[in-house]
Amino acid sequence: MEEVHKPLVVSIFGNILLAILKVFVGFLYSSLALISDGIHSLSDVVTSIVGYLGVKISSKPADRTHPFGHSRFESLFAFFIGMALFLVAYEIGRDALERIFVGYTIEVNSLMLAVVVL
Repeated sequence: MEEVHKPLVVSIFGNILLAILKVFVGFLYSSLALISDGIHSLSDVVTSIVGYLGVKISSKPADRTHPFGHSRFESLFAFFIGMALFLVAYEIGRDALERIFVGYTIEVNSLMLAVVVL
């Protein structure tokens, strides 16, 4: 692995661990806030990977099938990232509104607070 990629890999694995912990505790205590934060951490992982792939592919030089290069792939990957984030935000917002109108409540405990602090 190239030295320049190590921080990206560490960041990805750290976000995966945080996401798993947040989603697990969120489901354990029915906390939409923790579940949403965990999904946000997972979306950070996905956007990091997709962004890296987009930059890597778009920096390829021109070839026979792409005489002007591959630079437009970066825009395509950026569009994918934006759509994925929009979908996640929509689903979280929909669930939040449903819980507001139903009158759903949760009890906060020390484990939830510890995970939120992370």
